[in-house]
Amino acid sequence: MVQPQRRLNPTMKEVVKKEVFKLLESGMIYPILDSAWVSPVQ
Repeated sequence: MVQPQRRLNPTMKEVVKKEVFKLLESGMIYPILDSAWVSPVQ
């Protein structure tokens, strides 16, 4: 299934970026480099 990329306004983009980094640092989420279940996000 292919869906178009959704854009965020600049203010919300920074909030989301900070939250993702916080989750990465806490270990709640982690990067996956290669998986059949993950599609590339650009």
